Amino acid sequence: MNCGVICESHSGINGDQYENYLSFMRSKGDTVYAFVINDSELFNKCSKHSDYAVYLKGIDFENIKETVLHFSNLFDKYSLDNISSLSSIYADIIIPLISLKKEISYIPNISNTAFSEKHQFIRRLGDGASERVESVTSKCCFTFGTERLDKYDSETEPKALYEEIYDENYIEETVDALKPRKNQKARISSPVIKSYLSAGRALRDHSRFEKTIVPAARKLSCLSAVSIDAMREGIAGREKSIGISSNCVSPELYISVGDSGSIEHLNALRSAKYIVSVNQDSRNRYSYFADLDIKCDISKFLHRLDEKISKILKL
Repeated sequence: MNCGVICESHSGINGDQYENYLSFMRSKGDTVYAFVINDSELFNKCSKHSDYAVYLKGIDFENIKETVLHFSNLFDKYSLDNISSLSSIYADIIIPLISLKKEISYIPNISNTAFSEKHQFIRRLGDGASERVESVTSKCCFTFGTERLDKYDSETEPKALYEEIYDENYIEETVDALKPRKNQKARISSPVIKSYLSAGRALRDHSRFEKTIVPAARKLSCLSAVSIDAMREGIAGREKSIGISSNCVSPELYISVGDSGSIEHLNALRSAKYIVSVNQDSRNRYSYFADLDIKCDISKFLHRLDEKISKILKL
């Protein structure tokens, strides 16, 4: 298999950890590509523990959309079977978004791998317990827990070194391709609903959902819904959840309030025409996926939304 590993020092992970992880990946007998971002010293270290080292200059850590598109292109360019990184604030955002772009499985925070005809992983659950998980697609993305890696040492001369220059003009011309959900058909048919008003875990309880989201949705003539995480918190029932059992929706407008954007939930929205996210958290995945990202307190947003709707209905 061809395995890509994203290596960056922006999140505070040191070179020794990446050296160990690359050595671990090579110990599986696969071809390992180290994609090193903006750090020549880290590049020199990683090149000694990978089959191929690719130096990515000029990557903008704040421009998540362009970075995801760039790695998606590299996935195809090097015919990768998987792409991964050590779990970090940065990787936990980038890796699942790459999986969305490529429409492949994402497995977070694993502790071991068993690559064969299919991708198989071991994930520790605590108290010495573990579970075996398997990718449902032939290619996949995953993150590896930094505290779960034993010491490996396989320093070697890389077969080749590549240097990639980040081409801003190329990215600008193709950035719209990051949103493949537009003009795509949902994988599972759902009722034709023109718009949804959906709540995330930030609403905290069922009562608040019934008092704010449900009446606002009714006034907007749209369907009220919740994310998978909100359903698990008891904010609403399973029938209101978007993303359960690969259930996809394709509305004209999807408004998400107080949701961080789980990978299952975002995947179910790939066919939505327009997505609006309301959240105070600047690191939630919706920030890089939505057409309009509103940073504000959700209580204030819902209050202003109710005022605006009431005013319009009186006209």
